[in-house]
Amino acid sequence: MNAGPGSTMAHYPTDKTRQLVKALTAYGIKQDDIVRLVGISTRMTLEKYYRDELDQGQAEANAKVAQNLFRIATSSEKGAVPAAIFWLKCRARWRSSEVDEMLTELEMLRTKLAEAEERLSRIGAPRLIAS
Repeated sequence: MNAGPGSTMAHYPTDKTRQLVKALTAYGIKQDDIVRLVGISTRMTLEKYYRDELDQGQAEANAKVAQNLFRIATSSEKGAVPAAIFWLKCRARWRSSEVDEMLTELEMLRTKLAEAEERLSRIGAPRLIAS
C-alpha cells in the first residue's frame, strides 16, 4: 500500500509508479510535484525508491529529442526545429553562442556576396552564384 502525503505508512514502489515517475521526470515535472502525484510523503522517499527512474527519465527524453532534432536537421523538413532547440537548451543545457556567432558571420557573408553581385551586374560581369 502506498502512503499518501503526510502519512507515516511505508511506501512500496510498483511497476506502475516506477513508470509514472520516469514519465513525469521525462516531461520535466519538478520532483516536489512528482511526490504529490505519486502519493508519497517526501522527496527523500522519492529519491530513495526511484533514483534510477529520476536519472533515466530525463536522459532518455533528451536523447529522443536530440534524435528527432538530428532527423529533422538532416532532412528537408520544417516546423519542429525551434521546439527541439528550445527543449535542448532548457533541459539538456545546450548553448548556442557558437551557433549564433556562425549565423551572424554567415549573414555578413551573404550581405557582402549580394553587394559583390550588384557591383558585378553593373559592369556586365557574370554572376558569382547561379540562380
